[in-house]
Amino acid sequence: MGYEGTSCEECAFGYTRVNLGRYLGTCEPCNCNGHSKFCHPKTGVCQNCLHDTTGDYCEMCLPGYEGDATRGTPDDCYRAVPRCDCDRRGSLSSDCPGGQCRCKENVVGRKCDSCAPETFNLRSEDPLGCTPCFCGGVSPIDCSSSMFYRSSIPLQIANDRHGVILRGLYRDDTSVAQGFAVNPTRNEISYSFRSEPTTLYWSLPSDFAGNLLTSYGGNLTWTQGVKLRRGQVARPEVEAEVRISGNGIDLLWVSRDEPKNLNDIRTEETFRVALLPNGWKRSDGQKYIDASRIDFLSALHDVTMIQIRAILAPSTEEVSIRNVVLDTAIPQFTGREVAVDVESCKCPYGYSGLSCESCAQGHYRDLRDLASSVFGSCKPCPCNGREESCSADSRGQVICTCKPQYTGSYCEESGE
Repeated sequence: MGYEGTSCEECAFGYTRVNLGRYLGTCEPCNCNGHSKFCHPKTGVCQNCLHDTTGDYCEMCLPGYEGDATRGTPDDCYRAVPRCDCDRRGSLSSDCPGGQCRCKENVVGRKCDSCAPETFNLRSEDPLGCTPCFCGGVSPIDCSSSMFYRSSIPLQIANDRHGVILRGLYRDDTSVAQGFAVNPTRNEISYSFRSEPTTLYWSLPSDFAGNLLTSYGGNLTWTQGVKLRRGQVARPEVEAEVRISGNGIDLLWVSRDEPKNLNDIRTEETFRVALLPNGWKRSDGQKYIDASRIDFLSALHDVTMIQIRAILAPSTEEVSIRNVVLDTAIPQFTGREVAVDVESCKCPYGYSGLSCESCAQGHYRDLRDLASSVFGSCKPCPCNGREESCSADSRGQVICTCKPQYTGSYCEESGE
């Protein structure tokens, strides 16, 4: 059995020669793991593998199938179920019908692992997956997370030149600019009232104003103290309150924590508020509504004032604030985390800055033209290429600052 030929010199169908035994060796059954009866009579390589198998001895499953083909049954290999491997940051679930994971609104890719165009910073905490680019409203929009590192702007209370004042919300309200007690050891400034004060806010100095876009996604941290008059006990209206004003936008954050009773024993508490839209409101002139990312970044582009509420309850005798720190971001390595919430935009011609918030050299800001940017369009200086800079006045008239060797309204005249 297993041989054929006039002298039994050939292996029969379903057998292959094994170089063992006398003379020409022996013929043994094909070793195809039960998935074929055909094999080369001399080499033993299997032919016509069945049951979705492949390999010299039908020992492997075909691509797209999985299992163990060496078990020797027709069901050894079965169609593979796609491995989803959905990116948890950008997917809505772990399943993937047809091999496509179910992505959040601003996420794309089979595994939901990439931000959609005009968005950046894929995060599991973001319900949309990725953050829409701001880029000052320029077009086209293209951005990514910055490679800046977190740093800090501290309020240093070393002497009377700290720049902090107590003031009301409005220009004509009471303000206090002197008479403060300074404690450099505690990095603290305090003030004692002789009479019942009105609602006042700590107004931070100029280091906490201007372009603060790199503070987006960071924190504002401070410790404040309150002491009521002797024998007084009161529950504050709010636990803490911060206001940021900039670019005609007023942002408001109020602590959601239940206010604690204050008394004639000085009470201190540390607060930290994230500079992200969630939890912030903005004024529409009549009421406060939820602030958007555009609101927040527009205000941070040109902050005029940051105020922290000092008077929290009636009968306040003394207030203090210390260790005020505002997060920012810088390109140099600081040992802290990368500021992934800060966008880095590819700005069109004429614009510059992380969020295209500045005009490039040779351009000026036209505040009356908001068609190309929420901050005003950047337009070429009409100074014949001979300017050091140019700007527009309140009437929109462009003023050229000419290089030393040129004069004229548009640097059209040579001084030589």
